[in-house]
Amino acid sequence: MGDIKIDTTGDLAYQNGDFSIETHQKQSALIVLYSMRGDFKNNIYIGADLIKLIATEDADKIFEIRKALKFDEINPSKIDIENNQINLIL
Repeated sequence: MGDIKIDTTGDLAYQNGDFSIETHQKQSALIVLYSMRGDFKNNIYIGADLIKLIATEDADKIFEIRKALKFDEINPSKIDIENNQINLIL
């Protein structure tokens, strides 16, 4: 499925005066991680609520992150948290 690409500054990416469309599982995962539950009206369970996860234990964070990504049909093979930095292997 094609998505509108977001550039490194968080803005919509343009190519030849039009939106840039790409298949980006990594980009979709980042959007899910940064969003809160309820942000997507088509599925209110999508969203990892990272703000709430900051204060939880790492094992709970991994569970919540995996659960949030699963709602958007993203299944990372590995989730690792080190020094509050999340590393996904898709």
